[in-house]
Amino acid sequence: MSALSAPGELVVARTTVPTVPTVPTARTLYCCTGATTDHAGDVRRTVRAWTTALGLARDLTDDLVLAVYEALTNVVDHAYRGRPAGPMTLLSEFADAAVTTTVSDRGRWRSEGSAPEEHRGRGLPLIRALAATVDIDARSSGTTVHLQHPVSPAPGPPPAAR
Repeated sequence: MSALSAPGELVVARTTVPTVPTVPTARTLYCCTGATTDHAGDVRRTVRAWTTALGLARDLTDDLVLAVYEALTNVVDHAYRGRPAGPMTLLSEFADAAVTTTVSDRGRWRSEGSAPEEHRGRGLPLIRALAATVDIDARSSGTTVHLQHPVSPAPGPPPAAR
């Protein structure tokens, strides 16, 4: 179910997320789906299509999509460990010269650095390197990761020439 709930707001709420937003110029993207690898990939593709439709620079889009995907992957890999997969949500908003994204779950936080596997544990440092601001709110009721990516003004004629 996709609906335009308010001017400039795209709401995607379904078990699977479409790969292309229905309203590509929406300034808000919301996705809620089950925490699975396939759904994380669907949301990643939806975020890429959304940022591309907004006309964001390719470098910014690449950084934002990778940071968001790492946060989604953390939900899939860690939030519901040892129990059935629960929900994961994404809310991205483009306003005030920034894209602010929130990824949340209803699972349990795993402390940073507690992964015994040597090849694991690079997601949060990567997210922090890709986003200007990262805030993690871990509670027993779930974890919320807030990311912010500043958006440079689009190049154009100088203000006097407009």
